[in-house]
Amino acid sequence: MQTGQLRTPVVIQKPTVLRDSTGKASYTFTDTRTVFAAVLQNSSDQLEESQGTVTQDRYTLRMRWMPDLKIDTTYRLLYDGRQWQITGTEDVKMRHRELLLDVEEAGT
Repeated sequence: MQTGQLRTPVVIQKPTVLRDSTGKASYTFTDTRTVFAAVLQNSSDQLEESQGTVTQDRYTLRMRWMPDLKIDTTYRLLYDGRQWQITGTEDVKMRHRELLLDVEEAGT
């Protein structure tokens, strides 16, 4: 990994479950950390919805491994002013040096 390629700031958000007085769960996200990543676009799909055609982008982000933060698919990212759901994680070669995150826009 070339650290000079990690120049895009992204905010990692951790999910928090809140329960009301009836026990109903609601989910919120809290900012955990801002990191720098390399962003690679994987694909872009045109989806037909009732409101018209929607474009859905998918990205892979490359960042440093963070031993104190166990990121999984319940987390999300803030990048480019939008919320991105993490759909996959990979510890490259299981060496605990580099982390790849597959993301797609949240709520789509």
